[in-house]
Amino acid sequence: MWADYAALMNRLRVFVFFSVLCLFACGDDGALSIEAAAASFCAGEAMLDEMCGDEPEPAAECEADVRSFLPFFRSDVYADLIDCTSARACDDSDDPCFTARGLGVASTPGSEAYGERCLAKIQGCAEEGFSNDLCEATILTAETVGALDACLALPCSDAGTCLTRVFGDG
Repeated sequence: MWADYAALMNRLRVFVFFSVLCLFACGDDGALSIEAAAASFCAGEAMLDEMCGDEPEPAAECEADVRSFLPFFRSDVYADLIDCTSARACDDSDDPCFTARGLGVASTPGSEAYGERCLAKIQGCAEEGFSNDLCEATILTAETVGALDACLALPCSDAGTCLTRVFGDG
């Protein structure tokens, strides 16, 4: 019972925080700026960490990390992404929050076809061992999906490195 109450209170705090933040930081289209989304995402993560008995990442570090990856995602999903990651239970993975199906939003055009091609490439390149996480692109920007898709034309020895470089990790 206490866990249910704590989870409910956490969701309420996130909702109130996000609502107030959006009053000041949402654009005319209702989408959050990258800065506001990063602050809100990290506040939600910190509340979840505290509720789960974990040490929160320092806000400045978290926000810098989030600002580096948010540009790869569509701005219209920032709020849904924040709500989903903040509302999960302590032991729940955040993986569903990074999919269109998990957020209940439309997929980026071309992203599902890319995902199928990516999974096929991974199967054909098993010896390279790159992650299938790079195949989930349904909430990424069309530009990011296009850059990832171009990597699939490369030989197996280069495809995994190319996929991670799209995100600046290589």
